[in-house]
Amino acid sequence: MLALAQAGLDIAPMPLGLIRDGLQHPAVVETWLAGPVSHEPPTIDREWEQLVRHLAQTHRVTPESCAVSLPAAVITMTGTVSGLAVVTAEVERLRPSGVPHDVADLVRRMTAAPLPDVVGTAHCLCRCDTNIANFVRFAGGWASVDWEYAGWGDAAFELAELMLHPAHPGGAGQPLAARGRSLCRMP
Repeated sequence: MLALAQAGLDIAPMPLGLIRDGLQHPAVVETWLAGPVSHEPPTIDREWEQLVRHLAQTHRVTPESCAVSLPAAVITMTGTVSGLAVVTAEVERLRPSGVPHDVADLVRRMTAAPLPDVVGTAHCLCRCDTNIANFVRFAGGWASVDWEYAGWGDAAFELAELMLHPAHPGGAGQPLAARGRSLCRMP
């Protein structure tokens, strides 16, 4: 959130302080954003476009343009090989309780496919949690809350996550996926 403030972007709560004492993980105290939050993703192209523009603002913040020291985003992909490694590691974490058949089948197909090693773009600020409930809607656009997974990552991965997030029922990201190429070329 400090990186956003440093970039002059008013699209997230302002951090007020950090509480470390007595907590397993530090807690950020932040301003409150008043506005509607929904568990339903956008239903019209204009709303999807505003949401992607919001993420594009975030993605303009880069390690080179920011004096804030941030770690790598909690989960991001930087290329095909590293992405498969991340997916495999996450699935391994499921093994003690059992990997769902569909997930195991998907990983098998991903690792067997002759995928080229596409390397991701330069790193930028990514939220790494595009669950629609983490966005506050305003008349002219969007703001974001819940930045605990944010860090330097790949914008393309984050847009793919937005389109396919499991919290978006029934492939709600399909309108965005269908128009993804033109939406990703915004100024």
